Amino acid sequence: DYTKLYEKWIALGPNAGGKTASHGNTWDSAEDYEEIRQRNGIIQNKDYVSYGCPSIYEARQAIEAVLGLSPTTCGRTAVRAWEAVEKRTGLDNLVKLAKDREDERFTYDQVIAQPRETITAPTFTGSNQNRRYTPFTNNVEELIPFRTLTGRQHFYMDHEVMREFGEAQAIYRPILDFRPMNKSLNGTQKEITLKYLTPHNKWSTHSMYFDAQQMLTMFRGGQSVWMSEKDAAEIGVKDNDWIELYNRNGVVASRVVVSPRIPHGAVFMHHAQDRHINVPGSKISGTRAGTHNTPTHIHIKPTHLIGGYGQLSYGFNYYGPTGNQRDSYVVVRRMEEVDWLED
Repeated sequence: DYTKLYEKWIALGPNAGGKTASHGNTWDSAEDYEEIRQRNGIIQNKDYVSYGCPSIYEARQAIEAVLGLSPTTCGRTAVRAWEAVEKRTGLDNLVKLAKDREDERFTYDQVIAQPRETITAPTFTGSNQNRRYTPFTNNVEELIPFRTLTGRQHFYMDHEVMREFGEAQAIYRPILDFRPMNKSLNGTQKEITLKYLTPHNKWSTHSMYFDAQQMLTMFRGGQSVWMSEKDAAEIGVKDNDWIELYNRNGVVASRVVVSPRIPHGAVFMHHAQDRHINVPGSKISGTRAGTHNTPTHIHIKPTHLIGGYGQLSYGFNYYGPTGNQRDSYVVVRRMEEVDWLED
C-alpha cells in the first residue's frame, strides 16, 4: 500500500523484532528491538500503520537502530549470533570471539567522539581480536566451514547449468564484442574505442562519496577518467584535458588522468563519482553529462541465476560470480569546447 509508505519509512518495522539473518545464520533480535524502542521512542500517531514501532524519523534514531541491531556494534547481539553458529556447525566455544565484549553497545555519541573497533561477528569471516581484520581467519583457525556447498574453498562447480555452459572449472571468457555505436558521431575528430571499466573508487568513501571537501582537495575536484599514455597520445589528449566517452547507452564528460599505470586499450572511471560537481554539458547528449554508470548496461548469464546452491545464490542487484555487467566499450574523444550550460 503505497499510501502508507511514509508511515512505514519513519519506523523500524515489527519483523525486525523477530529474527535477524545474515549469510545463512539466524539469531533472535527481540531484546535488541525492545532496547531500540526504549532508546528512540515510538511513533505516536495512532492513525499510522507504524504506531507503536520504534521511531527512526530522525537521522540519529536511524543510526541508533543500526548500531543496536548489528552484531559488530552490539556485544550481546554478537554473542547470540555466535551461539547460533555453534548450533548450526556443531563447533564449540565460538562465543569466545565476542564474549569479552558482551556488555558493549555502541552509540551515536561514542562513534562521533572517537573511532571504535568493531566487535568480531559471524557476519564477516575474520576476527579483529587484538589484530588487524583479515578475511577467512575464522574459517582457518576456528574451522568454521566456508560459505560454499562443500564448506571448503573449491574451484569445481558440479552443477548441471555450470557444466552445460562449460564453466564447471574457472576459465577465461573474453569481453563481449558489442559495438559502442553503429557509426561514429563525428567523422573528422580523432577518436579511439576502448574497454570501459569502473573499478572501486579512489579519493572517495562509500559513506561520503567524493564530494566532501577533504576528498575533493585530495585529487582534481570532480569526476575523472584514467587513460593510458599511448591511447591518449593517439587522439591528441593530454593530462587534465576534458574528454567525452560515449556509446549507445550514454555519454560521460570528464577531465582525464593520463597515466602509465593504465593498460593500453582500456579506460578506467572509478565508481561513486556522482555528477554533483564540475561536470559540463555534452555536445552529444545536449545535457549535463553522466556518471560512471552511464555507459554501462547489465548483461545477465543463466549461470548467474542459480539459486540455493551453496555460494551460487541469486539475489536482487547481485549477479555473481562475475561482474560482466561492466563488459563495455566506449568511444573516447577530446572535447574541443567545454560548455557549462549556464546560458
